[in-house]
Amino acid sequence: MNHIENPNLANTAGSNVAMIRHALADVVALPLPPGHTLRGMQSAADIAAWTHIQGESDPWNRVTDSLFREQYGSNDILIAQRCLLLWDRDTPIGTIGAWFNPSYQGADAGRIHWVAIRPAWQGRGLAKPMLSAALAVLARHHSRAYLHTQSERLPAIRLYAQFGFQPHCTKPADTQIWAHIIEKLGPAWPHSPN
Repeated sequence: MNHIENPNLANTAGSNVAMIRHALADVVALPLPPGHTLRGMQSAADIAAWTHIQGESDPWNRVTDSLFREQYGSNDILIAQRCLLLWDRDTPIGTIGAWFNPSYQGADAGRIHWVAIRPAWQGRGLAKPMLSAALAVLARHHSRAYLHTQSERLPAIRLYAQFGFQPHCTKPADTQIWAHIIEKLGPAWPHSPN
């Protein structure tokens, strides 16, 4: 459920694709199930938890603590505000970045980045409230949001579409890739490529 822009990392999860949500004013807050909390990352132990969660959840990429710093930098205040860990009581089980790009296609945009839930906790309805919380963070700072993922991450793409993200074709080949994704997802797909 995440995207890397580092060509040195192996990727067999399909083609990179972009999705965009043109407005963030209508983000709906969804509660976490009892016993679960979501908080900003605050320590080296949290970065180690991020590395473990991403590594366990993502068979396609090499995930290291240094990758976290490459992706998010070293501003610990921003990291605490925008890099979230999902907890099941005392166990970190998920992560999502409510990051940003001040010049995405020429204008400021929030960015959903490096989304993962450990496999043993997947399928329990945790991704929706986690994504909802990240979008709420983005809505405080940005008017729109985007993300990158891979074409074979169909459950993630379906989730993002449910939250108002639409295919974002940035190069000619994207239209064909999105047509293939939409065909795989079936007739309930809510959007057409733009």
